[in-house]
Order: sequence, then structure tokens, then C-alpha cells
Amino acid sequence: MTLRFTDCSRAEAQYRVTVDGQIRSGLIPLSRITPDTVCSAYAAEGEAALVNLPSPGSSRWQIGMGGAWHDGARPGQGFLVEVLPQTRQVIATWFTFDAGHSSGGGPQPPAWYAAIGPIEGNHARLQVFESAGGRLDELGGTNLSPVGTLNIEALDCSRATAVYALTVNGLPRSGSIPLDRITPAAGCRKMIPDCIRTAPTTSSFRSQGFRRNRYSSFVRNFSISSRRCPSH
Repeated sequence: MTLRFTDCSRAEAQYRVTVDGQIRSGLIPLSRITPDTVCSAYAAEGEAALVNLPSPGSSRWQIGMGGAWHDGARPGQGFLVEVLPQTRQVIATWFTFDAGHSSGGGPQPPAWYAAIGPIEGNHARLQVFESAGGRLDELGGTNLSPVGTLNIEALDCSRATAVYALTVNGLPRSGSIPLDRITPAAGCRKMIPDCIRTAPTTSSFRSQGFRRNRYSSFVRNFSISSRRCPSH
């Protein structure tokens, strides 16, 4: 598969796959569903664009928590997570296997679920939807139905816990999954406080992944948008 991005809101996916001995190929035009949280601003400002995002406060959920997550003991399944700071929401896509079609201890066909919900402290409390009835790269026929809940607790930039309660094809399933990050945590940094006691230093932000040529712009915006902590 090849992905080509036209801008922050449009792309296309060109694919060629072999499924059950049959070769399928095509081109899918894509448009963004979730808001453009920082893409356009990043193109103009670099890392300085991050300072204009709403503060996560005391929550561990920040934009850098987005990415791919899994439990290494459960190969072939995991989560893609996106954080929406402006609306304080999390979107997750869960790639797993369909417990509703199991037969004894035999294999289960692939299944994926979409989930969305609000951030409450260090927890993202999501409603889970099942997409079913569709066909590969064909229009129509897909049904989206609520099947349960998913609670993801952010522990730090590289660890989380997912607790789920689903009803799929009339069968209740629940459990807890320890999650580790698959993608790098470069975008997940220590939370920026609402007030500052000292100006950020070049070395402190370089250690968190900020490039040198973006530092001065970041500090300028940081100083404007942050207030000094009161003296005691």
C-alpha cells in the first residue's frame, strides 16, 4: 500500500493485495474525519505549534499519547489511538479477532472496532462500535453498531491499560489488556505547566526531541501564552 498526502485534510491510498488467492488492487480517495489538531500549524511553526494546544492539566492524556499500542503477549492485534486536545476526546481503532464466530478453541476471523469518548482525568472512557456487513473497497452495505465500552488509562508515555466490556453476537466478553507503545514516544513530552518559574533552556527541550532551529520560535510563543507562577 502507498499513501500519498495532498494536504492536511486529503490523501489517497493505492493498494495491491492477495486475499484467498485473488489479487485485488485499487485507489481510494481519503478525507480527514477527525479535526486538524496541529498538522497545518506544525507546517508553519514546527514544534512551537504544540504550545497553542489546550493544556492537559494534571491528566496524562496529551497529544503525544497518540500512536500504535499493543500487548506483546497478544500478537497480531492492538490499538491505534488519536488524542483530540481541543475537545478532550480520544479515538481508538481496535484490531483484534471476532469472539462471536469462535468454535471451541479454534481460530477466530479478524475484527476491528472503532471507539470514541471523553477524557476524564487519566482515563479515556470510550463507547465501542462494530463495523460489519461491508466488502473490500466497495460502497455501501456497512452497519455501525454500539457493542460496549472501553476504558483506557494512561500510565505514562509508553504504558497504558485497556479495560473492555463488549457484547458481540449476543456473547458478553470483558477483560483487561496491558498496553505498550509500538510507535516511538518522541511526541509525548513532559506536560507544559500553566505557569513558568524559569525560561525553558535549549538543552532541556532538545532532550525532549525539539530541533535547534525551532527552539527560538517555541520559546517566543511559550513566553507569550504562559504566565509566571506567583512568588511565595
